[in-house]
Amino acid sequence: MRSNYSKHNLFKSPKSIKRRRFVIRALLLAMLVILIFLILEILWFSTLLEVTFFELTSDKIESEFRIALVADHHGTVFGENQEELLQELQQNQPDLILLAGDIFCHVDKTPELRVESHMMISGAVEIAPTYFVSGNHEQANPQYWNIRREIIELGAIILNETPHQLEINGNNIILAGQDIDIDYTYELRFIEAGTFKIMLTHFPERVAHYEDSHFDVLMAGHAHGGQVRLPLIASNGLFAPGQGLFPRYTGGINELDDGSSLIVSRGLSRRRSARLRAFNRPELMFIDIVPDGVV
Repeated sequence: MRSNYSKHNLFKSPKSIKRRRFVIRALLLAMLVILIFLILEILWFSTLLEVTFFELTSDKIESEFRIALVADHHGTVFGENQEELLQELQQNQPDLILLAGDIFCHVDKTPELRVESHMMISGAVEIAPTYFVSGNHEQANPQYWNIRREIIELGAIILNETPHQLEINGNNIILAGQDIDIDYTYELRFIEAGTFKIMLTHFPERVAHYEDSHFDVLMAGHAHGGQVRLPLIASNGLFAPGQGLFPRYTGGINELDDGSSLIVSRGLSRRRSARLRAFNRPELMFIDIVPDGVV
């Protein structure tokens, strides 16, 4: 009886009670800190523009050039007259600006968003030649053909079924666009084998169609970085349209089986009405294409 009584007293001792209270309070405090951090991440940190730089080497070019990849803008405000975004474009001096779709929204419930997209495009064309392919939002918009007309009037070039031949810093470049599944095999037969070829699309999940397409690099958006990125658990994000849960192609440079590269922008949309983003800031990408062997 004495032994049982001692154990009972030990469990109920003031020190034990204080220790339990301390642990509970510490756990509650830790949970509160984590909750505050998550709220700040979603409402603030994940809205801050991130400018990223990537490098791709090729033995098909003689001199370096820079591409700015802009995707999934959705009429997002980046300061007055898009000043924040356009300043980054101006300062980093791209030779080519590629708009990879969903620059506009699928409906014009808020006309101001369309104006923001217009300001971004009109500023971009003053910085470098600007090319556009449509995304699912433009294609679903009842004003689709008006949007295309507006893009042309603003000075951007819409990529369609015909590849464009460009000269950038002494390099001969082929640039093509794809908002539907177009087979460029026939057209590319007439292009010199040593010409560097770029294909701009909105949809990275159509990778099976792009492989063996004879392009050196494919550039896309649409995935929004997988929405919520969790280190070690879901570094590519939890979900992407067209790819579903735990998507594969949501950002960065992805090497494909045919030797080409798929570059995916995490997109620029940071409107709170859009899908939740966490640990996944809006991204403006710059890609330097450099001659093979140059350090």
